[in-house]
Amino acid sequence: MAYDILNTRPRRKHFKTSTKKRVWMKTREEFKKKWIYLETKNFIRHLRPLTRKITKDELNAQEKHLKEFCKLFNIKNKDKITIYSVKDREDMKRVFNYETNGRAEPQNNRVFTVYVYCPHEVVHILSDNYLGEPNNLLGEGIAVCFGWDDGWHGKSLEDWMKKFVKEKTYIPIKELLDDNKFKRKFDDNITYPESGAFVRFLIDRFGIKKFKELYSKIGWKRPVKETIGIFEKVLNIKLKDLEKEFIIKLSKN
Repeated sequence: MAYDILNTRPRRKHFKTSTKKRVWMKTREEFKKKWIYLETKNFIRHLRPLTRKITKDELNAQEKHLKEFCKLFNIKNKDKITIYSVKDREDMKRVFNYETNGRAEPQNNRVFTVYVYCPHEVVHILSDNYLGEPNNLLGEGIAVCFGWDDGWHGKSLEDWMKKFVKEKTYIPIKELLDDNKFKRKFDDNITYPESGAFVRFLIDRFGIKKFKELYSKIGWKRPVKETIGIFEKVLNIKLKDLEKEFIIKLSKN
């Protein structure tokens, strides 16, 4: 079954099913010939022949990252995660018909990526499958916060936030609670590091246990007013006051 990329579980409501053929391989044997296969304790990897070779250190780093994330959030990973690594975005489009650097499919426990080391997408798999299906703010926030070793594109999340506040490109949290706006209206280069910084703030302020409770209750594409209500009930603080604390902390750092 490891080679049958077309074998999938039912997709959840918020995943749109493409009507186009996403893969060029027609049989398992063809798939075996055209991809390099690697397997470690928690991962099954398929790499396109032109993809950069993955090193032993990177394999170990991926395992270490999963172990540390699971320990922090008290997760027991039950199934191996399958990772399909391609050469670049063009290769991703050609093979899977996805225009992205990375895509996680938690319902199928698999990742499509242009990277060989992909902690961001792995966090999506683990958090979605074991912590709940949240909104974009918390979902992308946890993946940014715990899915990159260097903050965001080589700069710390705190430095990004200082830049946004200084340049007045900071997006109010209430706006980011709207799942449609998060993905369609705003720039990912702002929403991703901002959501990551906000998740870090929530965990530092309330602890892992309370954050997990919030994460599990938020839900996907709820009305903003309802989402604010959940925030305020779980955290016992008004969202506007919470955001003030968030901005003040950023200003002091």
